[in-house]
Parts: sequence; C-alpha cells; structure tokens
Amino acid sequence: MKLTALLVAVGSVAPLVAAICKEYGDICPQELPCCNYLGYCSNEVQSCRVNIPDLPDCQPEFSYSKDSCQPLLPCVDVKDDFTSQSLVSSLNFTGNPNRALWMSDFEPDRTAIRDNKLYLYIQKDDHKYNNERGFGARVTSVRLMDYGTVRFTLNVGQMGRGIVYSAIIKNKAGDEIDFELLGATPTIVQTNYYWDGYFDPNKPGNATMYELPRGTIQDTHVYEIQWEPTVIRWLVDGVLIRTLNKADTYSSEKQTYIYPYRPSNAQLSIWDGGNDPAEGTRNWAGSPTEWQSPDTVYDMYVNEVEISCFYKGNTTKVDWPWDDMAKMTGNKKTSTQAAGGREVSKKSSPLLSNDETESQWSNADMGAPMAAVGIIVPVVVLVAQWPW
Repeated sequence: MKLTALLVAVGSVAPLVAAICKEYGDICPQELPCCNYLGYCSNEVQSCRVNIPDLPDCQPEFSYSKDSCQPLLPCVDVKDDFTSQSLVSSLNFTGNPNRALWMSDFEPDRTAIRDNKLYLYIQKDDHKYNNERGFGARVTSVRLMDYGTVRFTLNVGQMGRGIVYSAIIKNKAGDEIDFELLGATPTIVQTNYYWDGYFDPNKPGNATMYELPRGTIQDTHVYEIQWEPTVIRWLVDGVLIRTLNKADTYSSEKQTYIYPYRPSNAQLSIWDGGNDPAEGTRNWAGSPTEWQSPDTVYDMYVNEVEISCFYKGNTTKVDWPWDDMAKMTGNKKTSTQAAGGREVSKKSSPLLSNDETESQWSNADMGAPMAAVGIIVPVVVLVAQWPW
C-alpha cells in the first residue's frame, strides 16, 4: 500500500489528541501505546522514537509497556562509502536501522549523497530571519556507539574564515570527542573532549591544535578516534597525534572523572563559528565570517565513514515491528480519539538492553528530556498503513 504523509506543526496545532500520560496520572492504552514528549499517547511511529537529535524521547515508563517505545540502537560494525542512499531526514526517520545509517538533522536540509560522497554545505541564513549567521548542516548516525573506533575520510571544499568543519562522537547528555577543522587555519587540526557538556578549565591542554602530517584540510585525510573505557586516541592518516588517559581526567571540583563514557553517535557538521553569539567562539573560529555575498557557499565532502564497535555481537538486521503500528496496536489507522488509562504509581525508566551485547544502558543515561514548551516541531502524521 502506498504511504501518504502530512506535515503538521506540533505546538501551534495538536494532532495527537489522546490520553494524557504523566508521572502521577494514566499510562497509555494498548491502542495508543507510546507516551510522547508532549505528554500525549499515540500510535504514530514518530511518537515512539528515541535518540532523535534535538528532540526528547518517547517515555517508556508512562507508555503501555516497556516495549512500546523503540529501543536504543546498539552499535554494529559498518563501513559506509556512500554508494547507496543511506541518509534520511531526521523528521522522516521511522527509527528503523534497516532503512538508513544517517539522519540529516536540520531544515532546510543542506546535505546530500552524490558522486559517492556525503556532501554538507553552509550558506548565509535566509534574509527573512534577518540573521547574519550562516545556516549549516549536521548528519548523525542512527546507531549509538558504546566505545569503539570511528574513521572519517573527508576533505573540505570551499573554505573561509569563521567556518568550522567537525567530525565527532557525541550524545545528548553532553559527552563529546571531536576533531574540528577551521577555515581560518587550513593546516591545523584541533581535538577536544567534553563530559556532561563540561569543559574542564583546569585542563588547559584539552583544546589542542596540531599541524596536519601533510597538506591542508582541503586535502583528503582520515580522521580517526579510538574511544576505549580507559583511553582515547586521536589519529590523522594513521599517525597518532594525541592520547588521553581516563586516569588523568579526574576533577577535584566535580569529584569524578571528566571522561566521556555514555553511548554516543558519530556526527559530522559544518557551522558558522565566526558569527556565533559567544565571543570566545567567535575569536576561536575567526571573526567575522567571510560572507562575500548571499550566494557564498562553504562545503565539505565525506568519502567514507567506518565504525568498529568496542563491544561485538550485535546483529546488523533486526526485526522492526514499529514500522507497522497496525500489528503493534491492532489498529490500521492512526487514532486521534481520547482514550482512558489506568492509574499506576510512579516508576523509573526500565533498562533497555540488548541480549546480544555485553553493553547495556537506559534512556535515562542519555540525558534529561528537553522542555517541550514553545517547541514547534514538524511531525509526519501517517494516514495509511505502512507497507513494510
């Protein structure tokens, strides 16, 4: 059956009129099993998703069952040379890892796969926003890594002062390990790491710059991050340029190790640092950004991304019943009728685990949900049964 979709705006219009699910109220009924981030029950696929960049997750503790929300997607070894269409808009991603490897996170979408490369670009923001800052692109892996190695093979195309090109590992909680390339310093590569969004000011060597072993950022290089439970290594073209031992990251202020440890996504982005609101970022990236004209474009090309998981054993293909909510709920259409639930006591999020891996984590590990007040988010409302 052909799938028809309709884009609506959540916030200005409430298309998901269903049972309210709150910590102290009703849980969702079977026919509307997923408690979404707005506090409504729904049987729409987009309401059951988790770990979508910049969006809060489906709430399993208030859903019909612990299996109503989609699971977090564990790591599998993959090498993507972009010879097939492995990219989808995050707005349209159903959560099915069998259908895509990457999500494009922004609208307007400034990404594409063409000529066997992943292409990201940035232009000056649309005049209607009266914004001098460029609007760029970000691509995020659909699966999480719980330690492992990522190799980004890429090159910068057009470059200029103020533009930042990033190849990183990051999660919603604020853990981050990255390479950052600056248009203002084309022979330099910079490495950083964050824990819980925190950059330790007492570790001045955190943001460290290195001369590329050869050429400039416009040449093709392999940027590699080896992330292990006790050590992180950064390599360029197979040359080790930095090592960070977890034992050296202890913070007396935080009373813990400032070391990225939670499951994270691989991510690529291009953004305007020279016109960033933060003065420190502007000074770092080079300011002002060189926007010669409204038609100026800066870009980057990714030839290949290879991910090797630290924990092995996950299967590449998985059954994905959420693509057919009729099978999940017994309904063939998306319901918008209010439905009652039963009162339950408050309980914590269940642990979402994968029986085939040594690593286990919960949705709560990925950071607190974002506030939904005032958010206007396009949502794909399914109006026909999914054929697959």
